[in-house]
Amino acid sequence: MGEVEPMIIDGADQKKKTLKRKRVEPCLYTPSSEEKQAKIKAFSDEINSLVRFCKDLLLESRGALLDSVEKAGNSSSSLNSVIACLMEESVLPLSKLVDEIFEKVKGRTGDVDGVSKASVKSAVLIIGQRLCYGVTTVDADILEDDAECALWCWEV
Repeated sequence: MGEVEPMIIDGADQKKKTLKRKRVEPCLYTPSSEEKQAKIKAFSDEINSLVRFCKDLLLESRGALLDSVEKAGNSSSSLNSVIACLMEESVLPLSKLVDEIFEKVKGRTGDVDGVSKASVKSAVLIIGQRLCYGVTTVDADILEDDAECALWCWEV
């Protein structure tokens, strides 16, 4: 039998380059504590203005949704579709949302026998979910948290 020649793999015979860390140049300018506080306040004010802007947009679009529900009147819309329209883009926690929807649906149907708070709550939990578009704490209750910086919103 003949001699077995070792297989040559591309690049195996080349010398490997050592990875070098690039040195980070030290910061030449160190801001004073007053400058740091001013920057923190400016960023905080900007965050607050963005939160207000977002809430204004949500209220505006939610107002259009509520107007369309009111225009529909007592049409043949199913209860779930009415609840979906009433809860879409709401920022309220679950308990307040259920109370608000129950009052509107109760007045809409005229009788309370067919609709209860429990049925409205069940429909809300089945139809939609509450999403966070901001910053939450670790122990925040998804359904009941109403922290301003969390930017909670119900989605269908």
